[in-house]
Amino acid sequence: VHNYADADLGIVDLFGATRWSSNTAYAQLIVRTGPSPVADLAHELGVSAPLDPVHSLVLGTQEVSVLDMATSYATFAAHGERYDPQLVLEVVDRDGEVIDQFASSAQRVLSSQQADIVTAVLSDVVANGTGRNALVDGVPVAGKTGTTQDYRDAWFVGYSPRFTTAVWVGFPDSNRPMENVAGLDVVTGGSLPAAIWRDVM
Repeated sequence: VHNYADADLGIVDLFGATRWSSNTAYAQLIVRTGPSPVADLAHELGVSAPLDPVHSLVLGTQEVSVLDMATSYATFAAHGERYDPQLVLEVVDRDGEVIDQFASSAQRVLSSQQADIVTAVLSDVVANGTGRNALVDGVPVAGKTGTTQDYRDAWFVGYSPRFTTAVWVGFPDSNRPMENVAGLDVVTGGSLPAAIWRDVM
């Protein structure tokens, strides 16, 4: 396990490890917690994809959909309550009268305090770390970058007080590296995905 550009980040707390995407720190953490509780919590947060409880899970080695990522981060935004995605919120007639409404019930996954700590850590990623391209003027935001090995996938997933958005960048037809794309030598989560996320938000 190594960090981006083989960076030696020294001894860091979890704020610093998250801020600078320290793979080595999180690899050590999952050895302590074990992979099964991590997979279980991911499912509770909103990941519906099957996850193998292996140590590399913490490094994002297993496929998760963009919708699952957005659902999971929305759980942090909702102070620890998970709302399953609803594709239809209401049906109206031609006069604009609501015929039917659909609501998702909340399931408490984390305490409000735990979720707010995650938000503080992820806010620091945007304010001071790898997610600086996701800053939105005048809006508090929290999020995390992600870049897979060989630059094949790049992510930025985050939220404001009102919206959660997940951005994935990659080649849908293959697993080739994103090199020399949009004027960038390589695409990382903190580059195009964070900028796209900022523009959407």
